[in-house]
Amino acid sequence: MNENDWLVIDGGNTHFWSEIAINIAGAKGKKLKGILHPGTFSMLGVGVSFALSAKNHNPDSNVVLISGDGAFLSGGMSIESVFYEKKPITVVIDNNGGLASIGQQQERLFKSGKSVGTDFRDIPFHKIFEGFGGHGELVNKREELGPALKRAMESGKPACVNVKAKPVLSPIVSAVASKREKSSIE
Repeated sequence: MNENDWLVIDGGNTHFWSEIAINIAGAKGKKLKGILHPGTFSMLGVGVSFALSAKNHNPDSNVVLISGDGAFLSGGMSIESVFYEKKPITVVIDNNGGLASIGQQQERLFKSGKSVGTDFRDIPFHKIFEGFGGHGELVNKREELGPALKRAMESGKPACVNVKAKPVLSPIVSAVASKREKSSIE
């Protein structure tokens, strides 16, 4: 991405890790035209509408949405609007197989040490985009990500790069779980 591009982020852990990466990139002098995110409380499912708005107001910019799989399942079917309006945005799905942020908090707060109702089956998000007439790719290895992202952004279509990832505990979720554990009657 470059100084004319927009980055949109959506999701729990995806949002938290993206904020960390944005701060590191900014400290190294990297600049973007704009960044939209789901706010302090990581409101799930706003990514597609935010990305479409960014593209409508910046038609010559690349718009990339990094969305957690749970966030995309919460509001991602609004992607039809992107296809209907013929707005080529690129959606990178951080596909860690569930509502990782919630599951990680449950594991720390519940006496059983287990999460409940936060895992997803293997969802081929890239095929949803292909079905709508867009570009879709599955990424299983880190070295595949850059080339897949480049092809997606150059496709001229709404595109999805479905990235298989492992849920890694973010410092924010760790702090929130610790704070809730100390102050909760759950």
